[in-house]
Amino acid sequence: MDGRLLFLETPGNTRMSLAYDESLYRSFKEGDKPILRFYRHDRSVIIGYFQIAEEEVDLDYMKRNNIMLARRYTGGGAVYHDLGDLNFSVITESHDMNITAMFRTMNEAVVRSLSYLGLQARPGELNDVSIPINKKTDIMAGEKKIMGAAGAMRKGSKLWHAAMLVKTDLDMLSAVLKVPDEKFRDKLAKSTRERVANVTDFVDVSIEDVEKSLIKGISEVLKIDFKEDTLRDDEENLAKDLYDKKYSTEEWNMGLLRKQVA
Repeated sequence: MDGRLLFLETPGNTRMSLAYDESLYRSFKEGDKPILRFYRHDRSVIIGYFQIAEEEVDLDYMKRNNIMLARRYTGGGAVYHDLGDLNFSVITESHDMNITAMFRTMNEAVVRSLSYLGLQARPGELNDVSIPINKKTDIMAGEKKIMGAAGAMRKGSKLWHAAMLVKTDLDMLSAVLKVPDEKFRDKLAKSTRERVANVTDFVDVSIEDVEKSLIKGISEVLKIDFKEDTLRDDEENLAKDLYDKKYSTEEWNMGLLRKQVA
């Protein structure tokens, strides 16, 4: 089966990037080619659909350090992104509503991909109060988390997207987390920093190396031949509409707006 490979990113505008992800998911219809998209974001924090920004991240710290806030369409926790973080999405037909099976398949693809770089990884197994590890959605190397994922399903299509720490500023990642009491900040940051790692902490690779291995591993597991492509007009138009009406608004990004834009 053929698929579409998209290198589509707007590094300086994380919110637009998230609009593209939702647009690709919502525009997907039965018979369309599966999509594999790669993209990166400049310094930003992305909160999950069910989160309230002021409860999850240090907004004052973000403002002082020029870090963008954005909110995604899917669930999960707050994550810090920069250009050392590699994001990728897979959108395919949904023949059932088994989201657990989707995560299991994609975990297999990611673990296989990383093995081609000489890195032995596995689905998450730990659960620590400072940096939760979810065995369904997270990938670990050694005892540290290197990737988290989220997903969504609707009639006809499913979306899985992930953020992999390749050479991310992990000190900044730790610093943006909300703390219940300022006196615990250093302790929480240290604990968080000890639970996460970059791919480059284990193997000497570039972002491009990781991309190539992921294309290979995902293609093999899904049995899809991804070929480089560009956006369709309907995907571009919907993305712009989603950005204007939702992703560019403070109500959405702060977590105050629950109504989704179709």
